[in-house]
Amino acid sequence: LEAGFRLNSDVVMTSSDPHEPPFPASQVSIRALQSDTDWQQAVELQVVCREAEFTEGEYREFRQREMARYREMTSSSRGDWYGAFIGSQLVSDLGLFHQGGIGRYQSVETHPDFRRRGIASTLVYESARQAIAKYSIHTLVIVAEEASSAARLYGSLGFQPTEKQVGVEWW
Repeated sequence: LEAGFRLNSDVVMTSSDPHEPPFPASQVSIRALQSDTDWQQAVELQVVCREAEFTEGEYREFRQREMARYREMTSSSRGDWYGAFIGSQLVSDLGLFHQGGIGRYQSVETHPDFRRRGIASTLVYESARQAIAKYSIHTLVIVAEEASSAARLYGSLGFQPTEKQVGVEWW
């Protein structure tokens, strides 16, 4: 830490049968991204949701590369990138990729203007339901910062803490 590294302490949570959210967001439709427009909206949403320490330009370039990689993975049937849409506007997104019956969530984000409306919990639940049916997933894995609102949200859907993940990073 004295050398400038940052300590991360996360909780790894798992579920084989997520619960329906206590307050589902009925105003959104949940589906896997399909078009170039969908994927570009996902990049923009991830950029809007970035941590303050990252500059917009550098982060946009990083997310464009990452989303291209995820899109390639979806083309190979290794998972899907899901979105919660209000009309044609993407307001929340996440990835859910699998191997050997285990599905792992990636980059759950909700636009700041649409938070605290049950959208993320609805997206996590509905994407799980769709992915379990499509890919025969038996265990879902999601990682969150310990004692965070995200960890509480996942817990409300039936995800249970199964491991602690500790590491250091340097940006």
